[in-house]
Amino acid sequence: MPDDFHTAFADALRTGRTDPLQPYLAEAGAAGRLSVYRNNVVRGAIEALRAAFPAIDRLIGSRLFDALARAYWHTHPPERPTLILYGDAFADYLAGAEPVAGLPWLADVARHDRAWLEAHHAPGGRPLGAADAAGLAPETLPALVPGLQPSVRLLTSPWPAYDIWHRNRVEPDDAPMRADPGQYFSLLWRKDGTVCSRMLHAGEHAFLDALGGGAPLETAAQAGLAAEPGFDPAAAFAAALNDSLLKGPLT
Repeated sequence: MPDDFHTAFADALRTGRTDPLQPYLAEAGAAGRLSVYRNNVVRGAIEALRAAFPAIDRLIGSRLFDALARAYWHTHPPERPTLILYGDAFADYLAGAEPVAGLPWLADVARHDRAWLEAHHAPGGRPLGAADAAGLAPETLPALVPGLQPSVRLLTSPWPAYDIWHRNRVEPDDAPMRADPGQYFSLLWRKDGTVCSRMLHAGEHAFLDALGGGAPLETAAQAGLAAEPGFDPAAAFAAALNDSLLKGPLT
């Protein structure tokens, strides 16, 4: 097939215009069948987004979600042969979507849905455990550079996005809640095949963020203390070991 055909076919899927394809359509009814195919393609993308962003679907309702997902598809068609990770820019799209402009926290809730999906599909690996750390000489710990497991996702928001997300995906709760602006930190990761999540204090977030950037424990501890004077580096390190957040084993 010539490149012109593939270009025209892709354009027909995006816009519904089949005129450029007419020279390649052998039968009069082919354009109608292409329209049916296009509708199936769009519906598949919408349902992939719905599966990836269940908290957003619950918050805004299926009708509005369909409309926004369809509009997103027009500007961000899938670029991979699989839809498993489709929607990487959906949160940013929601941040500028007029129909949900009155929900300034919605995009950050979507980022939590996306973080869940990425954590679920991230590569695995044996984490650093307490027994591994206990086998190290204490004087070597400050220079330890463990890094974070590939599934770890750290998020920040000026809204209680984690709480809203948690109440609309993890433990559905229809009770009224306040969306007070502030500074909020959260963590999602996979442990033993299950995606886990919890809120963080500023110090623990800074500590883990530094480790994720390749900093040694001593530098990460300093980052945590700078973000939160009452931060306890030893407790944060123990929590990271317990939650299987760190890479291992060490060599």
